[in-house]
Amino acid sequence: MSDLSITAANVVVVSGNTSTGTTGAAITAGQAIYRDPVDKLWRPAKANSATPAAQAASAISLNDAAVGQPVTAMTSGTYTVGATVTVGGVYVLSGATAGGLAPITDLTTGWYTQIALIGLTSTTAKLVLATAGVAVP
Repeated sequence: MSDLSITAANVVVVSGNTSTGTTGAAITAGQAIYRDPVDKLWRPAKANSATPAAQAASAISLNDAAVGQPVTAMTSGTYTVGATVTVGGVYVLSGATAGGLAPITDLTTGWYTQIALIGLTSTTAKLVLATAGVAVP
């Protein structure tokens, strides 16, 4: 399979918690993002990043934002993904694309495993963001 194909305009909170901040890279709504512990800026996360902080997302972006612009980040809850998901399907942070979300079956060598969401309906998901901090051997 491949990363979810997300329509940014369709990413919407159903219920949950959000946080706001500033971007350190261009971000698109629906991307898995992390807040850099050094400069406190939000960036797309990537499961096989060489940067440890980037290996686990801490939120989903709710809006598009250029570098240095404000972003609203969903940190917990249920949301409309902006893509078709499988009911009960488990999705992980992708190593193929920064900020991407992939079916768990796409996990491959070198990706740091982070369960990102679980499909509730064909369009909504529960944000999980559970990580073990280990890479697939």
